[in-house]
Amino acid sequence: MNPPPLPPSLAHQLALARARGSDRPLLTMDGRSWSVADVDALAAGLRATLDHEGFEPGAPVLVMLDNHPLHVAVILALATSGRPWLPIGARQKAAQIRHCLGVLPTRHAIVEERFRSVLAGAGFEGRVLAPLSAEGSCPVPPIEPEPGALRAVMFTSGTTGPPKGVRVSEQMLAASGHFAGIAGAAGPAETFLLWEPLHHIGGAQMIGMALETGARLAMVERFAAGSFWRQVVETGATRLHYLGGILDILMRRPPSPCDRAHAVLRAFGAGARPLTWRAFEERFAIRLVEVYGMTEASSFTTLNEERMVGSIGRPLPWFDVALRDAAGRPADEGEIVVRERMPHLLTSGYVGAASPVVGGWLHTGDIARRDADGTLAFVGRLKDCMRVRGENVAAFEVEAVLAAHPAVAECAAVGVAAEIGEEDILVYVRATAPLDPADLLTWAEPHLSTWQMPRYVAFVDDFERTPSERVRKAALSRSVDGVWRRDGNSINYK
Repeated sequence: MNPPPLPPSLAHQLALARARGSDRPLLTMDGRSWSVADVDALAAGLRATLDHEGFEPGAPVLVMLDNHPLHVAVILALATSGRPWLPIGARQKAAQIRHCLGVLPTRHAIVEERFRSVLAGAGFEGRVLAPLSAEGSCPVPPIEPEPGALRAVMFTSGTTGPPKGVRVSEQMLAASGHFAGIAGAAGPAETFLLWEPLHHIGGAQMIGMALETGARLAMVERFAAGSFWRQVVETGATRLHYLGGILDILMRRPPSPCDRAHAVLRAFGAGARPLTWRAFEERFAIRLVEVYGMTEASSFTTLNEERMVGSIGRPLPWFDVALRDAAGRPADEGEIVVRERMPHLLTSGYVGAASPVVGGWLHTGDIARRDADGTLAFVGRLKDCMRVRGENVAAFEVEAVLAAHPAVAECAAVGVAAEIGEEDILVYVRATAPLDPADLLTWAEPHLSTWQMPRYVAFVDDFERTPSERVRKAALSRSVDGVWRRDGNSINYK
């Protein structure tokens, strides 16, 4: 049986929104509302601006913007002009941008004015549109791209190296929005709080979801635990998307009248810990719906509509999902592998790196268990990768920075259970001279994003090694008892 049809592109989802009624509200932010027509007009102006500024048709465009409605218009302008989108997070450092440009060179960028210096520090040479303008004079009609065409290259942390550029097709990005609509039970009566950064698939998917379903997006600049429920109440949000760490952070906030003063009935996302799941539902009166997926597979692969705690549910009808042991044989517990049931739902590969799709199956590097009722439960990760506050962090990225310190001979980063969220980072250091952990992290802070900063530092005389002389990370303790600890997100120590 063939799976149901899907919208083939973000441009098509925009056309659906136009047909439904351009006067419908699409976005709100800071008390102001933008209709479908408003955002469509901004996108049209930006298409003309890009042509006027000499942005080559078909050439990738680096985008480094804050969360605001004009950012959404930029994404739609690129989607309706056939220019691939290269999203970069607003908190990225020059070294990380330099890596992205090395993987996918481009001479076109749209950035906030304050990011010009960061871009220059990354060695970017080309046309920069900043400050952003949507004042193009000559109308440029939108195009309808092919489903398999490249829509974006989204960088996601690899397992043993720096971030990899995932090729995201037109179909993949549109499908992620369609799947978000299913998981979020979206419709014209619903308002979703959009707190996720738009360079991340978790934020980007919400655009297509709203266009296709008629739901409204209430945008905020970023997630802030202290004001989160007030924002939910003030925006009239009825739906939320979460990452596991967000639930834990909100649970640690003191009780507030806003805990149940909101209108949210349903939240969907990934990473809800079993201990948090029911406690969150009971405190905030919100139904949690867990999913599993990754950027490489249109964001969503499974859905736990039955709401069994600890389960990631069953495969969506557009995918086959199997579990394989280390020898590649079917197993009741093993690596999750995914096969598409219609074209262009899995990535065609990474830019400049080996494809994770082998023989039609995407190898996720994640481990799951199949329970007696056929549902899947997430077990852990095969990757040398940590999950910190919803972000994948390759150990390689952290180790490469710390190893550059003159007093560090060698280091190894591992994930440990977090007090909030999925994991924190513990780094083991073999030093060549006396080294204060606080000094080490202060030195590293300009080179690492906040989610890449280690929480714990331990010192060793040497490492146990594999036959190939690699550090045997399995032998490193994950206990943090007695280990030096960084307090909070900033460099405050105890």
